[in-house]
Amino acid sequence: FANHSPGLDESRKRWREAAKLGREMDRRCVLLTQSFRSPVSITSVWSNAFYEGRVLSARGETDKAGSLRGENAMKQLAEQLGRMGAKLATETSGELVAKAIFARFPEIETHARKAVVDTRRAGEPNRVVFVAVRGVTQRDPNEPSTFNDIECNVTASLVKSLTGVCNGSHVGICTPYWKQAVKMTEVMHRFASKEFVNEMNISTVNKFQGDEKSIVFVSTVRAATTAKEATGCVRVKQSEASQVGFLRNPRRANVAISRARDLLVLVGDPGILLQSKEWASVVATAALMDGLWNMSRTVPIVAGLDADSRPTESASAPAHGAAAAAAAASCAAAPCV
Repeated sequence: FANHSPGLDESRKRWREAAKLGREMDRRCVLLTQSFRSPVSITSVWSNAFYEGRVLSARGETDKAGSLRGENAMKQLAEQLGRMGAKLATETSGELVAKAIFARFPEIETHARKAVVDTRRAGEPNRVVFVAVRGVTQRDPNEPSTFNDIECNVTASLVKSLTGVCNGSHVGICTPYWKQAVKMTEVMHRFASKEFVNEMNISTVNKFQGDEKSIVFVSTVRAATTAKEATGCVRVKQSEASQVGFLRNPRRANVAISRARDLLVLVGDPGILLQSKEWASVVATAALMDGLWNMSRTVPIVAGLDADSRPTESASAPAHGAAAAAAAASCAAAPCV
């Protein structure tokens, strides 16, 4: 083996050549400015967050079956979210949420508002849903990967509501942590048939790359609170749990939210995600397009979307960055439908 191995100098030379080739390929790359995968609302979300709005949807009415599937799934989700006690932000409260976010990241406002205009101009309905959930960051002993049982159950409940309007092959669940993917698979087997779950793609962002599904759920995992009880889980340090984690990486975040063709559903804690400009753009766009639902009524993470909801001393949320604090403060009394 030693006789066939390159020496140190030769190895360094090869690395330099590879690095040079990589830089040259980067310069040769051309950004495709049209996407035929998804409708305007979905395309605008990832285009605004990662490409400064330069990628536009050219799908139009080329996939009528997918459009109908997205429409039916959207109706089922709205009904299920209502049954679960979630509240849909009104146009007024959505605007307040967006303004609070724009105060922290003013550079994203133009593209976010353009997404709304472009969607309406195309005559298309919104196909982006953000479900605000106050979950708990958890970790099993001797394992580095984190998970969030609350997000697992919320996501599984929403997927279950779609079993009558689509097949498992139409649905994917994408998450940044492999442990969450494992937990999500276990929970889904309790909520849906074995055949339905086996047809789904439940995997990490890295494994989801290159794939796409008609309906994609993204569970972001990280939450503002950590496991405090003796549940067999290791308590994640608050300083670690209160970070965006893997999804701060633009490439991972881009893959996560660009896999959907007909409906994109994001489940996460905005108090964490609003630390990132890219995720702030996603939340703001969903809020402006009437796609923001709040399940955390006792703690107004995003906007206090329920006018009767106020944080109590025992359940008050810690501050998680200027964007989260601004959103909560600006929208504490915003009404819901």
